[in-house]
Amino acid sequence: MKADQVSEIITEVWEFWSGIRSLPSNTRLERVAEHIEKTLQLHQRGFQRVFQESKGVIGYESGLSRVKFVYYMGHHEPTEDELREYYGRSHAPFTELVIEYQGTRCFCWHHPYILYAFLEGLRPTENLHDTLIEREFKHSSLGQALLEKGLGSEFRLRLLWLIWQKHAQRLFCIFDPNEQELWNTYRAYYHVELEQRKKRDELVAVRANRSVYEIDPWANVKEIC
Repeated sequence: MKADQVSEIITEVWEFWSGIRSLPSNTRLERVAEHIEKTLQLHQRGFQRVFQESKGVIGYESGLSRVKFVYYMGHHEPTEDELREYYGRSHAPFTELVIEYQGTRCFCWHHPYILYAFLEGLRPTENLHDTLIEREFKHSSLGQALLEKGLGSEFRLRLLWLIWQKHAQRLFCIFDPNEQELWNTYRAYYHVELEQRKKRDELVAVRANRSVYEIDPWANVKEIC
């Protein structure tokens, strides 16, 4: 991407994230939702907005799955803002992380880094915060400019667009109830990562002389749904 194009985008998105800060919370969240929908072409991908609440949660669903975005506005500047995405199956309530499902307590919203590592064929024990797509975008002219400006929310959106361009079909099929074999493959992958995370949390707890439940309040939840 040419330097003048990058500069134009940076100016535009800085004005957007700065400009919404003075708006009432409901209006601000509406603007964020519209920006997400435009950037990710959500409607063209078959997603409809079905949930929105003032704490910053925006929820979408399609015929295959659900996606929710959680937006945290920092106190002073857009550089403090955060935007996170999570994925779920059609039974996942937008306001809950853990539910009782078919007699088992389970996580119903799925962390993107584990999903993206699965899609890129990384081992569960590899660094989940440094997938190939993210490394490439960090070193692109636009990615570098967004990070230098501190526009983490916009960086997240632009990175997500790239991930969806490459993996959207298989990503959303993971949560399709008709794709049970793919779900079982992902579930097995997740459990390997869960065991590794459990070992890390136990080690941290021992070193800090704390309970593992202080490190991870959901340490007793062993399943996903």
